[in-house]
Order: sequence, then C-alpha cells, then structure tokens
Amino acid sequence: MEIPGQDKVPPRHLEEVKRVKGYFNNTNKPSFKFRKIIGTGARGFAVEMGMEDDSSESPKRPSLINPLFGIPRPPTGPLPSFFDPLPPSFDRPLFGQSLFRPSFGGNSFDGPSSFVSPFNRLPSNDPPIELERLERFVMKRAFERKDDETIVREIEVLRRLQGAQNIQQLYHLPDAEESLKLEYLPGPTLFTEWIPNGQIRDLIMTRPEWGHPLPNRMLWRCFLCMCHMLIAMAWPPDGNLDAHSARPELPPMDPSGVRPQKSTLRHNDINIGNIMFGDFDLTAHRSVPILKLIDFGQASYSAPPFIYTEEAAVRQNMARIAEVMINLIGGTVNMTMRGSANMEVTTNGQTQVIRSRAKDLDGLDRRYGADNATMQRHMEWVGNLDIDLRNLLVRCLATDEAMRPGLEDLYEEVLRNVTEKTRASYAGKRWQDNESDESLRRISKALIINRQQ
Repeated sequence: MEIPGQDKVPPRHLEEVKRVKGYFNNTNKPSFKFRKIIGTGARGFAVEMGMEDDSSESPKRPSLINPLFGIPRPPTGPLPSFFDPLPPSFDRPLFGQSLFRPSFGGNSFDGPSSFVSPFNRLPSNDPPIELERLERFVMKRAFERKDDETIVREIEVLRRLQGAQNIQQLYHLPDAEESLKLEYLPGPTLFTEWIPNGQIRDLIMTRPEWGHPLPNRMLWRCFLCMCHMLIAMAWPPDGNLDAHSARPELPPMDPSGVRPQKSTLRHNDINIGNIMFGDFDLTAHRSVPILKLIDFGQASYSAPPFIYTEEAAVRQNMARIAEVMINLIGGTVNMTMRGSANMEVTTNGQTQVIRSRAKDLDGLDRRYGADNATMQRHMEWVGNLDIDLRNLLVRCLATDEAMRPGLEDLYEEVLRNVTEKTRASYAGKRWQDNESDESLRRISKALIINRQQ
C-alpha cells in the first residue's frame, strides 16, 4: 500500500520508511496513526503522526518531556485552536524540517518593569474553544544508522531548549523511554510537537495575492517572537520553567551589572522554512499567532576546530533573524559584499551611515530583473514601513558585526515598539487601517490560519 507523501522519499530508502510504518501498525496501539511523510532529505525523513483519544470524554493534550526528570510536563493554560488545519506542505526537501501541533497555550511575557504589556487587557469575543480528539505530532528518523548522530544531536539541543516558548518542543510519546528509543526500532527517534499554521514561507507566498504590505504592528510582533528565540539560544532554559529565558525575558544582571554568560549555540539554518506559526492564545498572541523556531539538525556550539565567542554566536543568529524579517517585508538578503550598501540610519537622535545587507529596504536592485510594476509596489510597501523598524534591521545586518546592536538592546527596543505603538502611531500611512488590533487578527486569520485549511 502506498504511503501518503512517499514520492518525497528516494527509492533506495523507501523500504526503511515502510519498516518504520509497519512498527506502528503492529504495536497493538491502534490509536497511533502514521499519517503522511512531510519531509525528507539526504539523511532522514519526517512523518506527521496522530494519536486518537477514544478512551475519555474529553481529548487529552500532548505533553512535553521534562528533560531534567524524564516525566511529562503538564499543560499550562488553555489551548486556543480556532481551526483544524491541514499540515503545511514543503516545496523543497529539508531534512530536519519539523512540523508540530502546539501542546499548550502559547507565549505570554512580562517585560521589563518600565513596560506594561497591553495584551492582557484586550477583550475577547471568541466562542469557547474545542480541543480536537486527534493529537498530531512529528516523528523524525534517519534513513541509515550511520546518520543517527544527527538525530541525537538535535535531541540534545532540544533538551537544552525545553521550556522556551518560541522553540519547538519535544513530544512525550506514552510508554516511550526517556532516551526516546522505541522497542524493536534501532536507533534514536525524535518526537516533536505539531505546529499547525505553516511556515513563514507560506505567508510570503500568499502576501502578493493580498496586495498590501504586512502591517507594521504585525511585523513588530513577529520580530519580538524572533527575539525570544535569540534569548532562548543565548541562555537555554534547560527545562527550567522558572528560567527567565522560558518566560521569556532577559535574565537579570548581578550586582556588578553583568548578566549570566551566554551560550555559543548557533542554529546555522534559520530561514523562512524553519520558522513556523503556531496558534493564537489568550495573552500575548491574540492578534498574531506565536512563532516557533524549528530544525536544529545543523546546530552547533563553539568547539575545536571551529572556535567562536558567545557574542559571535548571538550576532550570527541575529543576522539570520533579521534576514527573515527582510523577507517578510518583501526583500531579500545577499550575504556577499555585492549584497551590501551604505545606508543612513538614525539611532537615539544620531545619524550615521552603515554598510548593511538590508539594502532592499531602500529599493530593489535592478539586477534582480524585476519588472517596473514589482519595483514600484516594493517602494510603496517600503514607504509604509515603520522607520524605527527599518533602522533596526539595517543595524542588525551591518557588515561590521561591531555595528550590530547587542541582544539586550535589540530586545528592549523591539519590546518597546510592540508595547507602545498603536494604530494611531501610523497616522498618515497609506495602510493605517490595517494596524488596529482587530485588523491584525483578521489579517492573521486570512493569510496564516485559513490558508492552512
């Protein structure tokens, strides 16, 4: 019998996929469903799995593994699932491309004491939320045992990042060992939560049909989620739900004004296919769904022969996040010197010229071969962009890493803009009407949620 999605699998590896599927068909656990292959690469494959709950009156929620004790972490708060979307599709094979179902309510944060988050005060007119009876999760395996180390590496990194709300989370399979090894299946198996609402790539492909630039307040919220990713990688919570990076927020400084030492963790593959939209929640993500960073199969720490500092790791991750933001706005980033330009920015009232790879924020390069209509539309969209966001992205993509903002400064500036700016902040902008809370939610449903159905 043909496996849905098996056209993605190289013929020489199809028997291994069928063998794994056969294991789940013969485990005397009829609740497990091997639903479809959702991604493959040179070394492994990812499968959408499902587990039906027919034993109780109300559906069970997935639970996350506590990496410190090997026991399920209980859900904390409501899971607002407004739709039952179909899984996102891949337009290119990516090993380690994980897709997840959120296992509990999304992300809320308490910012620095000088900020008061407006999210908790937003009224909600949504009907009561029903949980679906089919729990979705993702399974990843290597095709061959010689590539098992890739799966092991990703599991180890995700254990360190457990508790980080904007990072993919390990999924607890009932009766599975803490090591995530399954009986009768040699080698490691990675189980992760299902994230329902597609990749950022999907939104970028949809946006031109809509014909408007993404609202500035949506972009700021996406940027804040990405800053939370940077904080989690800089200070991995290691499963401690009380860790500041799990809340998420910056860890406090000691009496001498120094924060804890950062990690040298680099993701090494941050792109529009590896950041995904989760769901709305009842706190920080009422208007724009939470974002989660996935696929840590290429992640690394500083170690011989590749030695780099903690700040170098943070700045590389930051540059890749900024590149994704440029893609959301409508441009691209060329990491060669030809892809940079001198750009004027104003910071704290001081104007300076920075060599930056964010040059598409000043207009598309004619070498792209875009037609005049495309270039004109891009200029209209850039003209609608918040100048503060533009200046910050130019700095994040400065060719001189010393000119990039520190993580702490970046986070506090993004948080300030998310917290303080309202629709009225964009008076005079052509698309100001898209900046209200109600408009953000309507646009998110149309471009992100509904597109995955």
